[in-house]
Amino acid sequence: MMDSSNGAKWERPFKSISVGKCYVQSAQDRFGPRAAKASLERDNYHPAYSLPEDMNWPGPEESWQILDHHDDDDPLSIFRRMPTMQSYRNNLTALSRQHNLYLVAYQEYIYVYVPHSVPTQTLSHRKPELCLAPPTTPAARMVGGYQDAQRPHAINHLIVGMLGTQEVVVVCCDDGDVIAYYTQDVANYILATCDWPDGTPPVQGCDLFCPTNVEAPRCLLHENVGKSAWGLAVHSRSRLIAVTCNRHEITVFAFALATPCSGTHGRDCCVDQFCRYVDSHVRQRARNWRIVISLENASNMPNVCFIDDVCGAAEYVCAIDIYGCMWAADIWTPHQPLLLVDAPSLDRRREWHGWGLVALSPEHFVEVETPEELLGLPMDSIKVHPRSRVLDISKGFSVIPDNPCRTSSLFAGLSSTDDGDDYHLGLQASLDSESDEEQQGGDGEQAGGAASLWQALENSLGRRGICASNMAGGNSAYRPRAMEPEERLDKVYFPQSGRVFEAPDTAEELMMLLDQPWSPNNVEVDGESVNKLSQQCHFLRFFAQETELLRLGGKQEWKVFCNKSRRNESGSIGTFMNHMMFRAARRLSMVIELAELSLVVVGSATGQVMLLTPTRLARARKAAEARLEHGFRIEAILPLLPDEQKMRRNARPLHGVAVAPVQEGGVDEGHGQRGQARGKGMDPRRFRVMLHYRNHDVWTYEIWREQETERLCIF
Repeated sequence: MMDSSNGAKWERPFKSISVGKCYVQSAQDRFGPRAAKASLERDNYHPAYSLPEDMNWPGPEESWQILDHHDDDDPLSIFRRMPTMQSYRNNLTALSRQHNLYLVAYQEYIYVYVPHSVPTQTLSHRKPELCLAPPTTPAARMVGGYQDAQRPHAINHLIVGMLGTQEVVVVCCDDGDVIAYYTQDVANYILATCDWPDGTPPVQGCDLFCPTNVEAPRCLLHENVGKSAWGLAVHSRSRLIAVTCNRHEITVFAFALATPCSGTHGRDCCVDQFCRYVDSHVRQRARNWRIVISLENASNMPNVCFIDDVCGAAEYVCAIDIYGCMWAADIWTPHQPLLLVDAPSLDRRREWHGWGLVALSPEHFVEVETPEELLGLPMDSIKVHPRSRVLDISKGFSVIPDNPCRTSSLFAGLSSTDDGDDYHLGLQASLDSESDEEQQGGDGEQAGGAASLWQALENSLGRRGICASNMAGGNSAYRPRAMEPEERLDKVYFPQSGRVFEAPDTAEELMMLLDQPWSPNNVEVDGESVNKLSQQCHFLRFFAQETELLRLGGKQEWKVFCNKSRRNESGSIGTFMNHMMFRAARRLSMVIELAELSLVVVGSATGQVMLLTPTRLARARKAAEARLEHGFRIEAILPLLPDEQKMRRNARPLHGVAVAPVQEGGVDEGHGQRGQARGKGMDPRRFRVMLHYRNHDVWTYEIWREQETERLCIF
């Protein structure tokens, strides 16, 4: 509820959010009664300095030995069994969608848990079911650490995604390493070792005795990108993994999917650096390709995403840099210019810190009838900036039930040249529906509608043996093949220059190759490519605490902006917000798209998570020579205010947020009785949202959309 300009209460026309219980597993529940105090003691140290040796975490091997001896009387034992957490990174937790696995990155290790019990999602006491120890490349030892020289292999980002029909977990590290595993292999290994006789969880990659004949999970991908790696994206259909690094480069790993074969331009054999048919050869995918896109005019890029063509195959890769600029590049075609979308121009005096982005195709938008449903607040509460064609919906935070944030004007510092102060009064009257003729002559976008939201995610387990066609964009199931060293025919492709090189054999050769100026930076800010992208997707761009929805080129359309500022009250939360641990914590960098729910989950290191719904008007409207058609509304902010006031006594930054369907069975079971009931239309699919804080507390909610009302529920 909120007060509109006439003093009346305004109710959300798309129905209020149903809110249920929040489940919290505290650090004491996970690591013992001394955990909370130990966490506070660690937090008293300035993040720029190393912890004393007796308070630092030595790694999992020694942790298991301490746990086996039950040394709870030793006050220092808690520090050796409770992991320390790396700070100032991206999202460091994830849930598998095909298996009941919860993954957490602690320093250079990946802890894998099997959550127990619905809806509490309880993690095992003190020990994970498996600890993965990603190996280090020779190049990583040359690169070293950027954030932390003492732990250079610490993980910066962890994601789970579909690579074809096989799910993978991918991590990137401070030393530039990128590592991927199949979650099926992880699940199989846990199933084979869950009753280990010596009480020691299996640690893959460590020299511990493991009582099983099952092969430990092997790396699908183990490469280095030359500097601290940050952004990660996985493309299912095209079977690609994209990585950004502090070299201001985007590296796309395209796995071999077929054997060399005759095609339009002969066999896949680029015999020289300037092959005429290089794009055709790369698309054949007869070898592993490292595709390197240099953005020397950009800055560090914390996040990356793919942009699809009209058939759903990856065509572009897009990244955001820390100055808020968005960069897009063609993956396959040589000699194409980079596409640049500058930081917002609303206030030139304002510093825009870019952190996240997602490309939204038309089917990801929920169709609505009114502007109030589109943006989630009354029209007279919207601040309009006609020169910039921006709608500020920041006051919509007042409408959100149990919202722990307070409203703050995004445009408080706007210069006097922008005429947005009082213009909002005329917006509602100027929203006229476009004619049917204009609608038919639009961009050809089709809303997904309610029907597309409720199709259950098909479980693709057990389909490994099916072979793929040699087209990377095909829908058949295929597991990218791992080449033996003597078979490797890998190549490196620089699409901006069109040059191709043999993959280096040594770390020194790799670094020398990457250091060469192979990629001329021709930048395009408008043109045919921009107009092409305008028909394929919209972009959500995330900054320190602001969110922007924009479209490139095409018809002039209103952008939508909102600003989320953290309440700064007296008490523990306000005090800790000024603590050094929250320095640079305002970053909307943890972005997860849930296409099944038409939802985007966005986490901030400050500790809160937005649930955002992309929306689309069934009939676009005109206002001030621009169209109002696409927008977004904030459904909820987690944790809910009553839960935060009751249980988040000592605020800590967010380590990661993870989202996946609620499990239906054990580690490897995808569907159970609830899944059968849902198949009969009795129950929409529920998703679990797990918030993992820097003090090892884990908060869990369940969310879903009701099929008839399309409202988002939280339980």
